[in-house]
Amino acid sequence: MVTPVYFYTMCAQMKTLIDRTCSRYSEINNKNFYFIVTAADSNKRAMERTLEEFRGFTSYLNGAKEKGVIYGIGARNYKPIFSFTGPIKRSSKDICS
Repeated sequence: MVTPVYFYTMCAQMKTLIDRTCSRYSEINNKNFYFIVTAADSNKRAMERTLEEFRGFTSYLNGAKEKGVIYGIGARNYKPIFSFTGPIKRSSKDICS
């Protein structure tokens, strides 16, 4: 699940996707989830509310497993993002920051 974070929450398109799966959520079983969130803010705390919303949604899915999180902090200017060629750092929860 991927979203930019606007004013501490997910974008409207992601919210619409989640809302539209509610009628069929019991059919989404045993899936692995990776969460990717980006924000202009350089503090990960600004993205925690969005991650909690993702986790709240996946908590209703049978067998859903959170496999990792990518934080795109300080994404105010897209040029450094598109020119990034370095390795992605891994840890138990944060894939990169």
